[in-house]
Amino acid sequence: VAQNIEQLIIFRFFIGMAIGMDSPTSTSIIAEFSGNKNRGRNTTLMQIFWPLGSVVASCVALLLYYYAGAHAWRWMFISGVIPAAVVLFMRRDLPETPYWLKNRERGEQQQQEAVQGSVAIHTGGQSGAVKDLLHRPWLKSLFFVVTFWFLTNLSSGLFLFMPYIAKQSFGL
Repeated sequence: VAQNIEQLIIFRFFIGMAIGMDSPTSTSIIAEFSGNKNRGRNTTLMQIFWPLGSVVASCVALLLYYYAGAHAWRWMFISGVIPAAVVLFMRRDLPETPYWLKNRERGEQQQQEAVQGSVAIHTGGQSGAVKDLLHRPWLKSLFFVVTFWFLTNLSSGLFLFMPYIAKQSFGL
């Protein structure tokens, strides 16, 4: 739907934010629902699908370019709706993870104790505001997570150049 470069940049920014929020969330969900025996394998498989998805996206881009020509980039963005819709459909009835429910239950219990006995509540930041992440004790963890995901996505950046490589190296 972008009508100019400014709109395209804005839309790409929001798409990047959505993917950036979903990637660690998806990995956490997979890790929490996997048993101890399969946790490493399942989270590794999740990470393997990123570059695989990039290869598939490059193939789709080549096909779209072949059939749609100069307007292929618009169709490429539209094609991204398909996997997003599949993910939304698959998550429609996904329950909260046992770890999250356990922490919520513990937080509710602490609140009840505080009301009954005037005990100070410390939830470990579980129900804090986003701005709390920018202060101790969460700042170091935030820096680590942001840096990890940035470097992970940067290493996959090679696939951004896949169409250029395909054209220059293979004449596609």
